[in-house]
Amino acid sequence: MKSIRLLIFLSIFLLLPMLCFSQDSTSTLPQTGTLIVLIENLKSNDGNVLLSVFPSESSWNGKGNVFANVSMPITENKATTVFESVPFGEYAIKFFHDANNDDELNMNFIKMPKESFGFSNHPKIRFKPPDWEKAKFNFHTDTLKMTMQPY
Repeated sequence: MKSIRLLIFLSIFLLLPMLCFSQDSTSTLPQTGTLIVLIENLKSNDGNVLLSVFPSESSWNGKGNVFANVSMPITENKATTVFESVPFGEYAIKFFHDANNDDELNMNFIKMPKESFGFSNHPKIRFKPPDWEKAKFNFHTDTLKMTMQPY
């Protein structure tokens, strides 16, 4: 009986420190990364590119919070921005070239954009922005560089 108690005591005594100081292997994996967005082939260096990153379908549809809104200067018909510590997940991007710096996507008389614009995944569009499913992308890496072009 004494030997059983001793065995139990030693087992607890030896196992307890291992349980207390063990690390969960998933806690060492990064849960955020860097997202680099490059917009190429802009029509001019005038104005800025206004870009929004959406973390969900509801935010894409205007019913939730946007992850980020940025104004990007244009150099050599390109604009670049870097987002640090982006949580892993699904995202979608919308942008437009605000050539006249009025913070609006200007439209013509039949409500077609006068300024160039674009979306992540460069999906085909017809008279309206693409659905979330066509524009979303998975972000689960240390660094992702997305190169986008306007329509």
